[in-house]
Amino acid sequence: MLRRSVWPAVAVSLSSLFAGATGCAPSSGGDDAEDWENAAEDDGALRVCSDGKTVQGVDVSYWQGAIDWQKVATTDVRFAIVRASYGSEFEDPRFSENWRGAKEAGLVRGVYQFFRPSQDAKAQAELLLDMLADDPLGDGDLPAVLDVEVMEGKSNAAIRSAIQVWLDKVEQGTGKRPIVYTAAFMQSTVGSGFADYPLWVANYTTQCPLLPTGWGDWNMWQYSDKGHVAGISGNVDRDVFNGSLDDLHAFANGVPLSDPPPADDPPPADDPEGAPTGLMPAEGATITTDAVDLRCDAVPGATAYSFEIEFYDEGDDRWEPYYDYDVTSPKKTFWPVLDAPFRFRVRAEVAGQWSPPSDYRSFIYAG
Repeated sequence: MLRRSVWPAVAVSLSSLFAGATGCAPSSGGDDAEDWENAAEDDGALRVCSDGKTVQGVDVSYWQGAIDWQKVATTDVRFAIVRASYGSEFEDPRFSENWRGAKEAGLVRGVYQFFRPSQDAKAQAELLLDMLADDPLGDGDLPAVLDVEVMEGKSNAAIRSAIQVWLDKVEQGTGKRPIVYTAAFMQSTVGSGFADYPLWVANYTTQCPLLPTGWGDWNMWQYSDKGHVAGISGNVDRDVFNGSLDDLHAFANGVPLSDPPPADDPPPADDPEGAPTGLMPAEGATITTDAVDLRCDAVPGATAYSFEIEFYDEGDDRWEPYYDYDVTSPKKTFWPVLDAPFRFRVRAEVAGQWSPPSDYRSFIYAG
């Protein structure tokens, strides 16, 4: 894991953050864009820099016209993220040629969808998956991106709920944990509940990028909308990946973390009184299917179950949060995107009160 330098942010505007007709910018299809130029920073906002290598990239839509991807590949660009649609009602007319062209040129490719809070989140996710059906995300492709930058009159709570619907649907459909694209301007809307998703941060500055609340790190940074690249006419969004080219390929493929948990990690003790029992997979199991079924015995009177999942980070030699699922059933299916040791525990809600959590059950995922 790369080391980062973190400083409290000084007051600065997101000057011209989405001026011009380029990739993820609202002007690339959006007519209801928020005023990103006058966004004020919260006192607790952070700028986060990479102390290591970065890799250059672009993101594009039909606004760039026909692109000579072979010529793009002769520049410093090593990855390209192409727009699929503007919500659920406007498919980017150049998506297919850009999606195919970036791959044929040998670039690491990714796909993003401009999120419309006023439209059904599930329908938007299904459209993206339909557009990828003939040439789906595979090894070497970046996870799909949800571009969150407008509110369209919806409440923060409604937008957050819709974001989660999209993320769950696309993760299930692609087998890769999606990336969230947003900026500090949207932090009060997006909140801090998506910080376990990779972040593509937008901040047009020569300084290190300003992060939205909740994230302490970034995977990609959109730093300009006025880039110029051979093979692309006019302005284009420029991006960097936070890491080396090898790191980029590992991120696209899912970083393998297959070593077992530390030897001194104690086996689970008896579950606390009142905690759910009968957890499966059993301690020490190895899972090779694409999906993992987590379950426990049904708890009498329970109206909800909370599955808390962690994975073992070999680089930092510690367990890290992966995802929490609150469901009404004592079973939850999820699709890991890492070959790694995982562990989980479960709580049950009875009469409005959550039980103590069970002890963790650890298993190896090698799907």
